[in-house]
Formats: sequence, structure tokens, C-alpha cells
Amino acid sequence: MNRRRFLQNAVTAAAFLSIPRWATQDYLGEMLRTKRREILFASYSPPTDGITDCSSLLNRAMRDAVAARVPLRLPAGTFRATSLDPPDGLYLVGAGKDATYLNGRITFGSNQRWAALKLGDQSASVRNKPGAHYTQFVNARLRGGGGSGGDSNTILLGNYANSVRDVTFKGCDIECTLGNYDNVRVTENSTDPGGAHVEDITFDGCHFGVHNGVRQGCPRMDFEAYCDTQTGGTTYYHGWERINFTGCTFEASDWYNVDLTSPEAFRTLSPDYHGGCDSRISGCTLKGGDGYTIVIESPKNVVIENNTIYRGGYTFKWGCGDMTTVDPATVVRNNTIDTVTDMGVSDSGNSVFYIRGGMNVITDNVITTPSGRNVFYVEQQGRGNVTSPNTINGVVQ
Repeated sequence: MNRRRFLQNAVTAAAFLSIPRWATQDYLGEMLRTKRREILFASYSPPTDGITDCSSLLNRAMRDAVAARVPLRLPAGTFRATSLDPPDGLYLVGAGKDATYLNGRITFGSNQRWAALKLGDQSASVRNKPGAHYTQFVNARLRGGGGSGGDSNTILLGNYANSVRDVTFKGCDIECTLGNYDNVRVTENSTDPGGAHVEDITFDGCHFGVHNGVRQGCPRMDFEAYCDTQTGGTTYYHGWERINFTGCTFEASDWYNVDLTSPEAFRTLSPDYHGGCDSRISGCTLKGGDGYTIVIESPKNVVIENNTIYRGGYTFKWGCGDMTTVDPATVVRNNTIDTVTDMGVSDSGNSVFYIRGGMNVITDNVITTPSGRNVFYVEQQGRGNVTSPNTINGVVQ
């Protein structure tokens, strides 16, 4: 088939199928002439000194790439951009997370892909636009947290009415915040019963607390999912759901590695409250926190399995508020738990498991702890928990 016949057939098919303009003769003809499969930001002659603001050029290049349905490629170097507006559908790719640095505040939207680059502003968090969904960060390095409020976290998801769902971080390095708060913080609060949600957030093969040039770890928590019952007398609704970690590494932190908070009391405040639930931590290495390594503050049906877990003040802790009738039903199984090896967290002398609430199942773990140390501390509000069999210092108990 010759070129003319090919284009005629393409136009006919487009008209019949109502294919958008990007798939019609003009677009196909341009593709045939230029064989363009991506747009190069270098062709816009951006400043390369890492200081001059290139926001206008980069925003134009991003719009052009989305309109052409092709990736926008950034070369190696540092590009300073103080006012970015990334359009939905953007695919932005660099020359590698150690080669390309997009130095600017990142507020991501929907159906985006950010790959092979370092991104973020030292005085801001990487955060989502309201309603952001189906976005991926792949082999990226994320930096931030040196600001105030929400901007004291490296990554901030949710934040009051800003719903976000189906976002994946794959193979990413998440730097220790440059501020005084968390490396990743989820705040799921909304006064609207039909409003904000944080759902289906995945971290796959990510490294939390990467050295930021000053320190590694975190001054507070590597990851915190937080819900607030009330602020200023206003009741908040809903709760995050399905936050999952697979094959991740958490550097030792000053407080906790992972804190999943979703108080049971919320369910009495609103019938619309979902409650944090159905999350999984699997195949990860958690190097501990001076407070706790993993905190389960009442979300339901969390599964923690096949991890290597090091000591915290308490390595595991359950409970938030009155746990008399609360059944988190957490499953902790097939983990290697080492409270002897020093990964940067001091030995507090506390028990490995501090259990409040009911119906938790802790089985088939291999636990190494100092001789004579109490492994399970169960409060009066802990009931119906299964804590055997586990292998403790080489003995099945």
C-alpha cells in the first residue's frame, strides 16, 4: 500500500470510528514525515544553568507533548521551574534519577507518568491535585519537605478535600524530608460525606528515607496515614483505604517506620466513614524507629507478611484510644523479626509486640530477641489474639 492510500484509509476509519483529531491525517502525516515518537525538551533551548526559571518553556513543552500523545524527554541536567502546571495525560521522562533534576514544586494530576528523573522543590512537598488518579512515578527520586505545614513532608497525599486514588510509586527513592515531619504523609480528612478519599496507593520497590545531603531516615515517620476526628469542632468523614507496600526498604527513623492510623471512634461519628482498611506490607525491610517500627492504630484487615523487621521502642504496637470493643484483625505472619541487630535504633528493652484490641493473628514468624526478653505484652483491652506458633530464639512456641 502506498503512502497516499494509507492516509486515505486512515482518514476514512477515523471518520467512521469518531477517532480524535490526533489520530487523523494531519497527525499521521506528521508522524510519517518526522517519525516522531517523543518530544525533546532540548529542542526548546531551555536554560541549562539550573538557576534560570524555565517554567514557561517547560509548561509549553508539556502541553505540546500531551497534544501530540507522545512523551516529553528531559535531558541530563538541572532545570529550575517555579510555577509548573503539568497537564493530565503527561508522560515526562528524564535521563535517570541521578542525571535529570526537575527542581520545582510538583503538583501532579491524572493519567500521568513521571519516570527516570529527580523531582521536587526543597521547600515544598510533592502533592496531588484534587481528584488526581491513575498516575505513576517510576524510577524517580523525590525531594522536598523544607517548607511549613503540609510542605514539611517530602510527599503529601490527600490533605483535606484533595481526593486521590490509584497512584503507584515504583522503584522510587524517597528522600528524607528536608523539614521536620514525615517522608510520606497521607491526610484523609473531609467535611463532605461524599467528598475526599485516599484509595489504592501502591509503593512497589521503593526506598524510604534516602539521604538528602544532610541526613537519611526521618525526623518523624517514614510513612504516616492519618485521619483526624475533628478540627475546630467540625467532624471529618471517610478514611483511607488500600495502601500497599511491596519490596520496599525503610531506613531507621526517629519515630516510626510505618504508622497506619484510623481510629475506631470515627465509625460512631459518621455512617459514611470507611475506616482505614485492607492494606498490606509485604516483602519489605523495615530498619526500625526509636518509637515503634510498625504502628496499627485501629485500621482493619492489615496484612504484614514476609518482611524483615528490626527493633523499635516497641517493634509492633496496636491501638488508639479505647480499644475495648475494637478488633483490628491484623495478620502478622512469616516475618523475620530481629530485635538484636543494631540498625540505628537504640535498644529500649521493651517487648516486641504491644497488643491492644482484638482478633489479631501473629503466627509463623521467626523472632530473635535478647534472652529473657518478653515477646508479647497484651493489655487488658487485648482479647481473642492468636500468638502461636512462632519460632522465638530457635524454639517453636
